[in-house]
Amino acid sequence: MGLYTYDSTPIPKSDRIPKLVENLYAKMPEIESARAVLITESYKQTENEPMIIRRAKAFQHILENIPITIRDLELVVGSSTLAPRGCQTFPEFSYEWLEAEFDTVETRRKVAELLCDLMLHRRVMKPVIRKLPIMVGGERSVSANEPVRSINQLLDEAEKDPRVFSTSFHVGFIRHDDDKLGAAVVVVPNTMNDIDYCNEVADRISQYTWDHRHEFKFTGNFDEVDKSVETALNYPEKTVVITDSGDNCGAGGYGQNTIVLREMLKHKTDKKVLFAGINDPKSYDIISKCKIGDKLTLNVGVEEDENSKSTTLEGTLKTIGKQQKGFSSDFDLGKSYLFNIKDTNIDVIIMNDNIQYGTMEQFDAANAPFHDYDIVVVKMGYLDTYLIPETKFHIMALSDGPTIQRSERIPFKMIARPMWPMDEFEDLYFLK
Repeated sequence: MGLYTYDSTPIPKSDRIPKLVENLYAKMPEIESARAVLITESYKQTENEPMIIRRAKAFQHILENIPITIRDLELVVGSSTLAPRGCQTFPEFSYEWLEAEFDTVETRRKVAELLCDLMLHRRVMKPVIRKLPIMVGGERSVSANEPVRSINQLLDEAEKDPRVFSTSFHVGFIRHDDDKLGAAVVVVPNTMNDIDYCNEVADRISQYTWDHRHEFKFTGNFDEVDKSVETALNYPEKTVVITDSGDNCGAGGYGQNTIVLREMLKHKTDKKVLFAGINDPKSYDIISKCKIGDKLTLNVGVEEDENSKSTTLEGTLKTIGKQQKGFSSDFDLGKSYLFNIKDTNIDVIIMNDNIQYGTMEQFDAANAPFHDYDIVVVKMGYLDTYLIPETKFHIMALSDGPTIQRSERIPFKMIARPMWPMDEFEDLYFLK
């Protein structure tokens, strides 16, 4: 076999190719709504039909009505967008990111203006910072809800004054233990002569935040574990989803909690229930040696703490599937085992990894179709946007665990005290 010689002779290109490239990059990127409008039209017309039929009809409606694009100079024609650099949206999978992005357009423009101003007019700036003794997670500080909504309005109002360069509110971070932990109001003066005024602004917004601290609440449907299970069992339609928020695999949870499973087993029900899933390597190893239809006993729960307490279950290996992360089969983590608990309609996906089940593709890969069940329990906080359109009702169970949502129940040792909501106290003070 001889040495290969690379032929560097340029391949001639027709004038058509550079013109196509030029036309492409001459256009700004665009987000298009044609597909989103069509699928919304179809979903409105099929509200009482099975989801699989709704999807099929929506797909048909899109294919029959989406605009056809044939551009100049193209030999291979056809595009999903009208604009050369366009992008259609898929609201049935995810819409919240788009809503959020609309809100950031003005923010990006503002940041660019501030940056240009600083580059053209360099000056010494010292931010005014008020560290507040408030510590809540993101689920209780959603920007669209109070009190954050009004706090943001106060920040926007403050920035209209030429003495204020910028303002911001920081909810803090509850996943570590440190004496610097807490929320913060930051006001940046436009010049050093504006510091006194910015101190007044920071104090005013900080006081408003403190006075309205009890408005930092969870949104949507949420409750204690026992009440969440009762609510799901009493809901008349399917499919209902319970999120095990204290064991959110998408936020660092291990998938080992058995809290919701143990609570569900206290109830006698004919409803079909799926736990997707529970991470227990020992049970996984035992069930992996069985065949479909084999009867066995599993002690499900790794016994690391009260949250992962073991419960003895008799049952049958119902089916074998694949452990898949996300949409793609490229993230195949081995076999999954669907275990049916004896004398119940409760199935449990036995895992050996902290997999978060959030897409139809994952349920199908595990041979546990989502819509076969009345109730599905997943390891999440707020329900993922891919599951929302598939559910009739969903509720967040405020379970304990590594991703516990109630910061007042985390056993902190180093944070400043008093700290709300761990401590109830009236007078605002600032952390140093």
